Amino acid sequence: MSLLTVTTVHFAGSDLERTSAPGEVIARSVWNDVAPSVLRGNGWQNLGSSRSTVGYFRDESGVVHLKGAVAPAFERIPRSSTVFRLPEGDRPGRAVVLPVLADGGLARLTIRPDGAVVAVVERRATKSLSLDGVAFPTARVSSFRSWRVVSPAELQRNGWANIGRSRSPASYYRDESGVVHLAGGLRAYFGRIPDRSTVFVLPEGFRPEADAEFAALLDDGIARVGVAATGSVVVAFAGGSAESLSLDGISFRAGA
Repeated sequence: MSLLTVTTVHFAGSDLERTSAPGEVIARSVWNDVAPSVLRGNGWQNLGSSRSTVGYFRDESGVVHLKGAVAPAFERIPRSSTVFRLPEGDRPGRAVVLPVLADGGLARLTIRPDGAVVAVVERRATKSLSLDGVAFPTARVSSFRSWRVVSPAELQRNGWANIGRSRSPASYYRDESGVVHLAGGLRAYFGRIPDRSTVFVLPEGFRPEADAEFAALLDDGIARVGVAATGSVVVAFAGGSAESLSLDGISFRAGA
């Protein structure tokens, strides 16, 4: 009888260990902490207290994870500013745009192909920003892994189109651990995003075991994206004038 692989994750601030049998360590990924002088040079500092320092690591499947919480090093911060820059090998192939928690609400985080991790805040009086849970595939993974690109015809039938330019098209892949990742920058084909709209349908083998919901960035706020056990990727949007949507950062384990 063969043993199943067991993955044990020690969260922010510790190592990640992967074992195939009790007590047997196959590999260990160590967090790379960002130097406080780098953060301060960009107008930021570690939040301190009980929160992790800012850091990153690349796991065995080529996905980069961020951690930590930052606060402005000075009284006010620019609406858009670089927090730090990732080294080559830990950068995405195209810009990744994700929602992150800020005190009193949400902020926008963009990881650019040049490695810049850029925070966009709505309030210049923002006192803290969390990077915990941010994850994205590197340029190498994006280039060589079997990403499935959603047909532009399917998107158009549902009232959507790819943004193009520096953003990934609507796409998805399933990694070795059975986790499905979504990506892409989309715009409403007919102007504004409707209140409830199916973007595309995932095939069998790429669907969650049960319905799941995620926060996703709009050009003017946040939307709720549902991924149904039937494969439908649906955007719920409560009015407004939003015209674009980011699927970057959405991931879930595929059902059996």
